[in-house]
Amino acid sequence: MKSYKCRVSDAEGKIREIIKEAGDEASLVRLISEENFFLISYKEEEKGSSQKKYSNRIILDFTDTLALMLRSGLTVRDSLKVASVTFTDRKTKGLLESLTASLNKGISFPDALDRMSADFTPLYRGMVRIGDRTGSMENIFIRLSKYLNDEKAMREKIRGALIYPLMVISVLFLFMLVISLFIFPRLKNSFSDQTLDLVFQRFQVMMLLVLIPSAIFVLFPVALFFASGSTGKMREWADSVLLKIPVAGKIILNRACLNLVFSLEVLTSSGFPIESALNESSSVLSNSLLKEALKRIGRSIVKGTRLSEAFSAEPIWPERIAVWIGVGEASGDVSSVFSQLRLFFQWELDKRTSRIMQLIEPALILLLGAFMILFVILFVVPLFSIFGAVL
Repeated sequence: MKSYKCRVSDAEGKIREIIKEAGDEASLVRLISEENFFLISYKEEEKGSSQKKYSNRIILDFTDTLALMLRSGLTVRDSLKVASVTFTDRKTKGLLESLTASLNKGISFPDALDRMSADFTPLYRGMVRIGDRTGSMENIFIRLSKYLNDEKAMREKIRGALIYPLMVISVLFLFMLVISLFIFPRLKNSFSDQTLDLVFQRFQVMMLLVLIPSAIFVLFPVALFFASGSTGKMREWADSVLLKIPVAGKIILNRACLNLVFSLEVLTSSGFPIESALNESSSVLSNSLLKEALKRIGRSIVKGTRLSEAFSAEPIWPERIAVWIGVGEASGDVSSVFSQLRLFFQWELDKRTSRIMQLIEPALILLLGAFMILFVILFVVPLFSIFGAVL
């Protein structure tokens, strides 16, 4: 997605500047017209012009605070003023003051967030713009607050599931390093025995058997992460591999489904036609294969294909989405189906991450037990035999 700085005119002839993301110029013109603006001129913003300044924690605190204050009846401007007095954290205070300064210059709240596109995701900014247009900013921020809190809980679960095995592997690696660099050299200086050389060779083989899989476990996801951030065939390959990884691939797919149905739920309930909602929702997907599949679904909808049939034609998406949408089409209430799908994928993610966390501990206990048995057989027993012969 490219970012464009647009000069537009509204229905009253008032000229303003907005920042809009679109795949190309044609999509930009269509998106601007859908928001009842007339495009006067536009300029593609240079990449890297906007750098991330605020952490996810600050964005979450900001969202929770605005949701609370908007619920109490305050306007966005008053909420920002009260929050800037409430917060003592320098970074959060800086965010609030920056947004307040933009509002004081006559910039709308959605446009002020667009100027911070690196800090606020396309989904976040798109929802705020919807709330501004429909006058339902309070409901939008309540939904955003719940969504970001659920996302934070999911990140912490995944991070917690990964930290434990990484710590165990790190301690194991340090243990083997200490033996190789300190213990064996001293033993070699004290004893001259062929058995000791054999023990050392066996230990080196055991190190390779442990370190090679560990290195793959750590480095392979890192390589995939950087490859998925590239472009072209490399990105397509990385995104394809990510979806095929056992267990982790299902979590990645369910997370993408959750983001998609949440976006569609908000957009369709706010009055967006389904083809526009699909186009806007593509920005919440980071996987290029899923994004291209969603674009093909959008093109099929324009040609007159039913939404459930369009999803069925894309096997990369879970069959459940097409089935439930078909039920919604039969009942005439697709928006409520997106809400049910969101709850399902949230539950599915919680279930899968909880199951992984339950399996990690026994798996690591078995791994450490196998390592200690090998260590005793290949290292400790031969050393005792050497000491016995010497004594």
